[in-house]
Parts: sequence; C-alpha cells; structure tokens
Amino acid sequence: MLAAPARAQFEVSSEVDHTLYLQYEPIAVVTTIRSQLGQVVSLNADNENARFYFLVRDANGHELDRLPGVEQETLLLPANGTLSVTSNLARIYPVAKSGFYSVQPVVEWQGRRYSGESRHLEVVPGREVARLIGVVPADGTRRTYIVLHVSRKQQDQIALRIDDEEQHLCYGVFPLGRAILNKPPELAVDANGYGHVLFQTAPRIFIHAVFSPFGFLDSQEEFGQEYTNIGLKSLPNGAIQATGKRDLNPGPRPVQSILGKP
Repeated sequence: MLAAPARAQFEVSSEVDHTLYLQYEPIAVVTTIRSQLGQVVSLNADNENARFYFLVRDANGHELDRLPGVEQETLLLPANGTLSVTSNLARIYPVAKSGFYSVQPVVEWQGRRYSGESRHLEVVPGREVARLIGVVPADGTRRTYIVLHVSRKQQDQIALRIDDEEQHLCYGVFPLGRAILNKPPELAVDANGYGHVLFQTAPRIFIHAVFSPFGFLDSQEEFGQEYTNIGLKSLPNGAIQATGKRDLNPGPRPVQSILGKP
C-alpha cells in the first residue's frame, strides 16, 4: 500500500506592484503566508525554529545578502490562519543598482523550506526631465531635486528624487503618478529649501506637490478643469505658489442620465 503524500504545512505567495522600478524607489512586496498548523508560529523569533525571508538574486543568479543593520521583524502566524506582510525590498536588500532581480519568499520551519513563486523585476535610473538645486537654510546643506520619467503599464509616469550630492545621500524617490508630458513638469525650490513640482496628470487637470528637503510630502493640491494657465510663481517672501486663471464659464456639465447611476 502506498503512503499518501504529506500535506504542505505552509503556502507562500507574493505580489509586486510593477515589474519596472526606479533606483531608490520603494519596492513593495506583499507576501501571503497560509498555515495548515493547529498552533501559532512565531517567525524570526530567537527562540523558534521558524523563519521568513526572501531569496533575492541578481541577473547573474548570485544571492544577495541583507543590508547591514536591518533587523528581521518577529511575525505571528495564527493557527490555521493567514498572515499578510508588506516589505519594502529597497530597504532590506542592495537592489539600488540598475539591473534585473528575482525575489522569492521563503518560510522555514523545523528544517523544511516552503517557497513561493519567484517575481522578476528590473531597476532603472529613469529619464531625467528636470533638475534643480536648492539650499536648506536650517543647516546650509544643498538638495538636488530631480524629476524622473518612467514608462509603466503603457503610461508615462514621473517621480521626484531628492539627493544630497555632497554627502552622497538619497533621501528617496517618490512616485507622483501619471503625467502628460506634452507640457513638461515645472520644478522650483522655495526659500526654505522645499521642492515644488507642478505637472499635468489628465486633460486640464494639474497637481502641485510640495516635498520637504528630508523627503516628506508637505502638501498636494489639484487644479481642475475650471482653471487655465496653471504655473508656479515665486512670491516676494521666497515662497512658491501655483497660480492659474479660473474660467467662470468652463462649459456644460454632463447630466446624470448620461453619467448613469453612481
């Protein structure tokens, strides 16, 4: 009599938002772990023989080590339950260099390995659209603001990169979303060293995003179809403002019968 095959104790799978990423852009990997065990499992705990990690390989198949000083978070996998984990791969592994990478989630328990399907992605520098250098009055350091273009899912998308070139630091790459590049994005730096990006995201719709020199989104405003001649304007006090002319007669609006039910 043949023995029945052993049932897998864990099922592991992962998903990524894109297959193409800019250098230093967050790479969010969402991993789902399903347990068939009737007990709680502590993953990455010091006193448990259970681990969760990624196998990350470059284009040559070489396995990459984790970045130094990055600790593994202890995760609790419920009995006969499911755990979803979101990891920023760019902060865990050295994947900032341009090239191709593969990412595979792995759970180890009691000497056995349970692996998910590998995901493949490419990291690129992007095409530079605009660049501007500003000074941070608080400490006198300089920031380089760079608007980058990348084509994803048959769409033109842009992102803002913030560097301290003198210290060889990148404060991050921040996706801004879809952009219509018939009108190039505007880039400006105010007296406080904040970066301003004004870009067209849809026909007659513009977005004005403001980022601090340390990589935080300070504010974001949208200008709808009732505005024309949108642009960035420098004020006497050193501030930057997005201004436009408001059209008092923007045209007829579609009635609800055309739009359909919400």
